Amino acid sequence: MGSNKRRREKILVADGNVTVVSNGSTTFENATSGVINLSNEQLGVFDAETGVALNVGDTYADSPKIFIAQGTSTSATPFSTPTYPLQNRPFEKSPVIDGANVTRWAGVSYSAPLNNTWLLGGEQADTTAVNVLDETRYMLSLKFDGRRTDALNGRNQPVIFPQFTTPDYSVSTVYTSTIKQRTHLLANLAQDCNKKSKVWTGNPAGSQILAILVDEDATGGMSSPQTLADIDAANDVLTLGYTDGGVAVTHTMTATEAAAITAIIASSDLALTSNILPTLLVTAPAGSAAATADGVSVETAGTGTTEADHIIFLVLDEGTAYYDRVSQLKSRVVIGMREGFDISTVACTEEQRMFEGQGIAADWEKRYQEFDSLNKFDSVQPPSGETYQHASHIDTTTPGTYDAYTIESYDLEETSSGESSRVPFVTQILVEIGHTVTTAALEDVLNPWFNSLPRSRAAVEL
Repeated sequence: MGSNKRRREKILVADGNVTVVSNGSTTFENATSGVINLSNEQLGVFDAETGVALNVGDTYADSPKIFIAQGTSTSATPFSTPTYPLQNRPFEKSPVIDGANVTRWAGVSYSAPLNNTWLLGGEQADTTAVNVLDETRYMLSLKFDGRRTDALNGRNQPVIFPQFTTPDYSVSTVYTSTIKQRTHLLANLAQDCNKKSKVWTGNPAGSQILAILVDEDATGGMSSPQTLADIDAANDVLTLGYTDGGVAVTHTMTATEAAAITAIIASSDLALTSNILPTLLVTAPAGSAAATADGVSVETAGTGTTEADHIIFLVLDEGTAYYDRVSQLKSRVVIGMREGFDISTVACTEEQRMFEGQGIAADWEKRYQEFDSLNKFDSVQPPSGETYQHASHIDTTTPGTYDAYTIESYDLEETSSGESSRVPFVTQILVEIGHTVTTAALEDVLNPWFNSLPRSRAAVEL
């Protein structure tokens, strides 16, 4: 027995946090009216032979073959006028699942995506603080990799080299303490890194990085500083600095970027009250945003009471195309202290590794477009009909996150040579996170059935 067939995948979506039809009496379809006995995006588990819902506790002996169905907006009116050229779909339905041919029953809970973060330096009095030397070039290397990054750059791994050469601090009447000197050094390094970033005004092709200059203890020197608490939620606006023309360079935080700030606070000595220090290139032009802004001048940084301890490096998501089938958005950076830094003492640590996440609606939507949407066209549909597609039931807006159950099974069909060929099936069941009524009801009816199969499957509990 063999198979060269591509597996057929079906995606069912539960919404509304309602129970699953599994009472042992409800039929899938009303024999008289044709009405489907499911509400919109409600699930039901039915015996494949009788069309009657399974009861909680039913086993393989009770129903050797089952199917799982999902209601739609036309379940109650299946014979209403369809929208040309697409026919009504009063239900979505899994293939028949033969208990003797089940190969997998599994589930996975939603996990949020993570942005990569690094932290350079330590608090002023710590031994992990950035060392300061006169007339020395300080250089970092930031090397990027990721699914999209690798695809776009091939063997040419993108690297940037933020750098700054310190003046002779020993003769300076401005930088009279190590704290002032360190503030000056870090401000220029952060400024140079951000100028190489795609966030910087006029540089859309730059690197996907933010360098956030931070005063851990919020020592003062700014009248109304922005703090880390101001960028720990989606849509918060971060001010990185100001251009030569005095224009503010800002970035609107995404949910995952904001979560990365919360995570780095938890894993380090930073606090919500730690100040963010925007950088200013030169004396601000009169009337510009920078003229009255709080910030740290890269020319005279450290002349006041403001202190810079750390630079937070936050890796941004890669950009997407208008019609994009690549799910991976995250990149990772590896930071090296190439010149100037005392690598035996200065802290430069990866605080959070990147993770693409799982259970994200946008990823499931791409999967739907690749598999399930193509299965909904019949052979009599004109070629132009494929330009019209049935919309999926996946919610890509709010909350856009799902727990997922996977059932893998197969059917056997006889080929012209008389041999059996395996036809693989996959059923994906998506339940929005937090919909515990649906999750519990689904597991209550399916776990006993899968556990009773000839090849028993362990219970799934999400």
